[in-house]
Amino acid sequence: MKILACLFVLGTLPAQTLTVVREAPLDRTLANTLVVPKWDHGVLLTHETGDTGSSVYAFDRSGQLKFRTPIQPPQAVRIIVDDIAAAPDGTFAVAAGTFGPKGEMASVLAFLNTAGEVTRYVRLEPSTGVFNLCFAPDGTLWALVRVFDQSFKELAQYNMLRHFDASGRLVGSALPRSTFAANSGRFPAEAGHLFASRDRIAVFAPEMGTWTELSLSGEITGHWKLPLPFQSSVRTLNRFAGAVLTSENDIYIALQDSTVNGKSTSAMYRFDRTTATFGPRVPPPGAPYWQHLYGADEKTLVTSLQRAEGLAWVRPD
Repeated sequence: MKILACLFVLGTLPAQTLTVVREAPLDRTLANTLVVPKWDHGVLLTHETGDTGSSVYAFDRSGQLKFRTPIQPPQAVRIIVDDIAAAPDGTFAVAAGTFGPKGEMASVLAFLNTAGEVTRYVRLEPSTGVFNLCFAPDGTLWALVRVFDQSFKELAQYNMLRHFDASGRLVGSALPRSTFAANSGRFPAEAGHLFASRDRIAVFAPEMGTWTELSLSGEITGHWKLPLPFQSSVRTLNRFAGAVLTSENDIYIALQDSTVNGKSTSAMYRFDRTTATFGPRVPPPGAPYWQHLYGADEKTLVTSLQRAEGLAWVRPD
């Protein structure tokens, strides 16, 4: 395993150009959800949790609603959806935390068919909270978790990744908690991102400022620290605003400064593993302004654009 620290010299980095490949308007149903969507295997996914229940949404490439599915595990009186992922075969998995009639807590996986219909619920091991999901190319499911004791205190040591087969059966675990700093008051799984490509699993933990990669068998192959804040050519960027892993295993991370008077500055950088630095900034001044980085669609990045309420597929050149 290689542990690398990042060195930023952003003022001298050359800028890339950004080509908009295509755009699509978004169904206004998306405006009802508060969760930033993610692009996964050809669909845009998001979810909502409220007093009236919890649901997951999928939108197709044209930006139209594909399905809206309520998540209601048996005997649960309150459900909090944490993530949804699309599989290569067009099916889906949902991670949710539930509360029973007496306040008892549990985590479940919901499996959906290609039409978005729930086919089964799988109850997970006690005291395990699931925060992120992704499907590997072989159709197996990976989950980023946090494990806690009866007092809801995080355990000092456990494996943070769970590996399930297509039926939801646990087949393995990986990524020891000791990979990350302890006693920081931050939990790597929370607000994280989980990715899979043809040969690796990647974990982006913005609360910890790290990017970690593993082989499909669960062996850690790289772990990088991404320190914040740092100074761009415009101003100090001090929070992460998204990340993607492309089909070619390129890493793009979006960064943003603190909002001032309702305005903020965003920038996106490609990460170079070999030099442990961020490469060319995209987009350069004057290019279309993206607001959110939703994911990767093969070699293009899927974003939203300020000038159009919809999806945009962009290619850094």
